[in-house]
Amino acid sequence: MKVEKQSIYYEKLSIKNKLDYDRIQRGSKLQRGGILCSVFTLMIFSIANMISTTFYRVVTSGKNIFLSMGDPLKHIIWLSVGVGALLITMCIPYTFYQKKRVRNFLFLSSIVVLIGILIGSKLVPSVIPQINGAIGWVRIGPFTLQPSEFFKVSYVVILAHFLEVSYRKKLKTTGVLFALAPVVFIFSLLVFLQGDLGTTIHYLAITACMLIVSPISKKLIIGAFTVAPTLFAGLISLFYFGEIEGGYRMQRISSYVNILLKGNERDMGVGYQVIQSLIAMGNGGIVGRGYGNGIQKYNYLPEIHTDFISSSLAEEWGFMMMLFIVLMFLFILKIAINTATMAKDYFGKYLVVGLIGLIFTQMLMNLYVATGLMPVTGLPLPIFSYGGSSTLTVFLSLGIILNVNKKTIKDKYS
Repeated sequence: MKVEKQSIYYEKLSIKNKLDYDRIQRGSKLQRGGILCSVFTLMIFSIANMISTTFYRVVTSGKNIFLSMGDPLKHIIWLSVGVGALLITMCIPYTFYQKKRVRNFLFLSSIVVLIGILIGSKLVPSVIPQINGAIGWVRIGPFTLQPSEFFKVSYVVILAHFLEVSYRKKLKTTGVLFALAPVVFIFSLLVFLQGDLGTTIHYLAITACMLIVSPISKKLIIGAFTVAPTLFAGLISLFYFGEIEGGYRMQRISSYVNILLKGNERDMGVGYQVIQSLIAMGNGGIVGRGYGNGIQKYNYLPEIHTDFISSSLAEEWGFMMMLFIVLMFLFILKIAINTATMAKDYFGKYLVVGLIGLIFTQMLMNLYVATGLMPVTGLPLPIFSYGGSSTLTVFLSLGIILNVNKKTIKDKYS
C-alpha cells in the first residue's frame, strides 16, 4: 500500500514536471520568436528607409545626373549575410566560446589584427585608409570592413569568462577589477590609437553593462556613474576652453560645445550635421512628412545614410515611428534580460548581458548624437544604418543570445 501511494506520488510529480517543462519550453520558443519577429520587422523598415534615403542622392558626372542605388543593394546584402550569421550562431552552443582554445584564438587574433591595422596604415594606406581622422577600416575589393566592430563580440566573450571565474572564486571588488583591467586596457587602447574615440567609448559602455551584474560593490558602480558624467564634462571643458589641439575629434567636441553653449548655427564644421539633424527631426513632427518626402537627404545632412539615419527616419516617418523602433529594441532588451536571468551558468548570464549591452548602448549613443545630447561619435544605428561590419556584429550577437535562450531551457529544465 505504501509503495503504491509512493508510486502514485512520483507519477504525479513526474507529470507536473513534464507540464512545467512544456510550459517553460513554449515560453522560450515565444521569446525567440519575439526576437526574430522584431528583427525582421526592423529589417523591413530599414530597407525601405535606406531606399528612400539613398535613392535621391544624386551622383554627378559631367553633365549627366543619375540616381544611385548601390548603397541600398549593399545594405540588403549585408542584412542577408547578417541573417545567415544569426542562424549559424544560434545553432552553435554558447559553451563553445568558453573553451580555452577558442578564447585564446579570439583574444590573440583580435590583438594581432588591431596592431596590424596600426602598422598597415603606415605601410599600405590604400588598403587601410584614414577616414574622418580614424584608421580602423580595411578595404577588401568593393567592401570596407571595420575589424574593431567584429572584435566587440570577442571582447564580450573574454570579459564574460573572467567575470564567471571571478564569481566562481568569490573574488571581491578589487580582485574582479584587477582581473578585467588588462583586457579592458588593451582593447580600449588599441582602438583609441586608431583614432576612433566613439568605438572606444562603446567598448567602455559594454564593460559598464557587464560590471553592473558582476559581484563588484554596487556602491562603487553608483559612484562611478556619478563621477563619470562630471569627469566627461570636465575633459570636454579642458579641451575646449584650454584650446588644446586634437585634430578631427576635438573639432567634433568644439562644434558640439559651440552649439550647446552658444547656439552657434553658423558653425559649418562637424556641428553642422547636428544642426541639420535637429532640423530634420523638427520637420518630421509626430507623423512625419511622408515616405520619400524628406528634404535633408538632398545633401543638406552629410552621412544621413550612416551616422544620422535616425534623422531621416524621424523626418519621413515622424516621432511615432521613432517611438516604435525604440520600443522594438526595448522588447528585445527585455527578452535578453529574461534570458540572462534564467541562464544555467554565469558565463551565459554575462555573455547575454554584454551582447545586449553592445546593441542597446550603440542604439542609445546613435540617438543621443542625432538629438544633440552628445558629440558626434560615428556609431551607427543597429540594423538601420549603412555599414556591413556593424550590421554583422549585431546579428552575430543576436544569434548567440538566442542560443543561450534555447540551450538554457534544454539543459536546465529537461
